[in-house]
Amino acid sequence: MVRFNQALVGLLLSSTGLVAAAEEPCGQVAEAQRKQKAENPNAKNYTVSAELAHACLTSVPFKSSDSLQLIDGLQYFWDWQTTKDFLKDPPKGYAVPGTDLEGGLAKIREKAASNAYKNEFEFQFELDALVRTVHDGHFNLAMDLIATFAFTRSELGSLVSLSDNGKNFPKIYALKDVQGGSANASAIKTIDDQDAAEWLKKFSFSGFFQDPDALYNGMLFNLPRSKVSGTGGFLTSRGLYTGNKISVGYENGAKKEFANTATFTADFAGVKDGDSFYNKFCSGKQTAASLLPLKETMEKNNRFLTASPISQPSTFMASRSLQEVKPIQESADGSVAGFFLEGKDSHIAVLHLRSFVGGADSNDPLWDYSYTISKFLADCRRTRKQKLIIDVSGNRGGTIFLGYDAFKQLLPRGRVETPFNLRAIEQFDITGTKVNYLLNHPRAPKAHEAEEQRDDIFDINSYVDPNGRKYRSWSSYFGPERVPNGNFSRPAIWDFNNIPMSLKAGGLVVSGYGNRTRVAPQAFRKEDMVIVSDGICASTCAIFSDLMTRNGMKFITTGGQPRAGPMQTVGGVKGTQVLTFRELWNVAELIFHKYSTPEEQRKLENTRLGQMVTKGKYVLGRLINDGAGGRVNYRNAVFTEDKNRVPRQFVYEKSHCRMFITKEALLDTKAWWGAVANSWWGDKGKCLEGST
Repeated sequence: MVRFNQALVGLLLSSTGLVAAAEEPCGQVAEAQRKQKAENPNAKNYTVSAELAHACLTSVPFKSSDSLQLIDGLQYFWDWQTTKDFLKDPPKGYAVPGTDLEGGLAKIREKAASNAYKNEFEFQFELDALVRTVHDGHFNLAMDLIATFAFTRSELGSLVSLSDNGKNFPKIYALKDVQGGSANASAIKTIDDQDAAEWLKKFSFSGFFQDPDALYNGMLFNLPRSKVSGTGGFLTSRGLYTGNKISVGYENGAKKEFANTATFTADFAGVKDGDSFYNKFCSGKQTAASLLPLKETMEKNNRFLTASPISQPSTFMASRSLQEVKPIQESADGSVAGFFLEGKDSHIAVLHLRSFVGGADSNDPLWDYSYTISKFLADCRRTRKQKLIIDVSGNRGGTIFLGYDAFKQLLPRGRVETPFNLRAIEQFDITGTKVNYLLNHPRAPKAHEAEEQRDDIFDINSYVDPNGRKYRSWSSYFGPERVPNGNFSRPAIWDFNNIPMSLKAGGLVVSGYGNRTRVAPQAFRKEDMVIVSDGICASTCAIFSDLMTRNGMKFITTGGQPRAGPMQTVGGVKGTQVLTFRELWNVAELIFHKYSTPEEQRKLENTRLGQMVTKGKYVLGRLINDGAGGRVNYRNAVFTEDKNRVPRQFVYEKSHCRMFITKEALLDTKAWWGAVANSWWGDKGKCLEGST
């Protein structure tokens, strides 16, 4: 299996040539935007040809000194990436190649220092490719230039992979060709004269999943469909240009070409050429100089404790002519919904956890999510439903505590067994030492300012050890615990009985804890529940899945590459919390300027934390959203019994059965769920060979 930055290069370099025009391509983009604004003054998204967008990007000059400043600032943020010590030589069973993160960055720095890049795009493309080889949805670097355009195959549209019976190898179809129920839709045989499945396999390694089957599914429209179904990485990919057109060959012998486009939201006013593009978007000066005040930014960017990839594919509503699936209960944003099947399957209920975002348009989005589950399970008890399918297909995570809450509602007596740990780095130790000292010494200088950190992520009162006991001091929590791959903090679990901490984390107290100890009885026996996943499950979904697995639940996986054999339930990142570069820099800034005396500041200047404050600000200015475009996985999930503390990110965990998706998942979702139920509680012969 070849790595993304090797395998994908062939796809990219085989693309058509660049725009040949007298006028500068970035100037043409600016003019196209001006015309589209004139036609629609309310427009926020703009479109140009993929070829023109790529020509604009490659016309932007490379500036060695700026690139070195960016690279040298990155290291202080990457200190916090919890899987860093395992990536170069990953444990046996890891399903994708390892990567030498530090070595790769050193090679890019050497090339940048010798001014060997032809343009800024080439530099950022190589740095972006290195980040993608980590295959971690919590490890991101959305830089100013590379994130400007999203390349879109909108004329062809999203793809789906469908089997005729759930066991035969699936074929690739254009969603537009099959969503109307056409029996004559022809499968796609080739893409750009390559086997369609092989093309998708290669391109999928641009994704952030850690499993080949999840990477493959991530290219496709997420099934079963819902109002928040993701369109898939084939339709839209940021910064990855594969030509101005895409050629498709069908099994019926037809061959068609479809135009590729590029969409963008950036304001190109004043941009005339590559130099003016760089000055407007890539200098880093204007963003770093206009950073929001610390308090305002923390409230804006850290409202909830999250575990979710940096962005989800845009949603897409399938044809209205398709049979509508009516939920019994549904959250305001559609992220969780409950259904009752009908006819011979009327004894079966389905809880569809499409995400754990809890981002409804209400004052209490997390409570809305939690209460939707509560009301649906009450409906199941009242109507005496006998079986429950829990579908997490396409669930890329969200608010951390919603994963725990869903688990405790489904299995009220279930135990939280999997703790988390962090790299025992200098920055973490300095931060935790300072915060906990000030919280425990209210008369100390700066103690009043640090009170805002109480019951937050650096207060040890937010955690208990795996046996449920409080850590008595920062040093007892920080350790470090020395394992073969490095030094880590001691394992911990959230103290869900700490109500102030729960409220600070988003306002939700997890069911079964604090003032919510009275939880309704378990609605279904474990053997009468099964969880369905397409492997895209990540982040908070990984937390939920692990909780359910450790308490005896079984899983069915669907889709993946057209091959026999097992598949992982969780193919996305298994880390348990993500932090942005901006949030990390804010913490360092608080410790250095707000919580320390002048004498202490002088001592901190040459520490990694002090260096982040001074060198990290430029990095924030080179990323989208004031530094929120850079992120790290802040916590590993580990097993208490594993003394080597191998992050679950590197542990291969196959499901109990695997099936391929059929057209029913698109055309008649309830019939699809019924087929899944009958195969699990009936004919298990429908599981793929070698997958049980």
